Amino acid sequence: MTRMLLLLQRSDAQEASLRQLMDAQQTKGSGSYHTWLTPELFGKQYGPADTDVQAVTDWLTRQGFQVARVAAGRTVIEFSETWGRCATHFTPRFISMW
Repeated sequence: MTRMLLLLQRSDAQEASLRQLMDAQQTKGSGSYHTWLTPELFGKQYGPADTDVQAVTDWLTRQGFQVARVAAGRTVIEFSETWGRCATHFTPRFISMW
């Protein structure tokens, strides 16, 4: 079994809003200056909708993958399966860290 991480992309609107927040967090005098979000709040504001996360995890499960967890920030889903099954279902763009 191989541990895999599936990265979910934010919408353009979410990305723009996140960039505004990050700028405000670094701007003295801003109401958001040095105000940080918990991973859960970050996921609710800047991650995919619950229904989208559920659709992806359901699809992975139906394809025989074992879903381990969804990160608190909701943009990463950890799952596992053999390399062969992954290559069958994805156009692989694997990056090996080892």
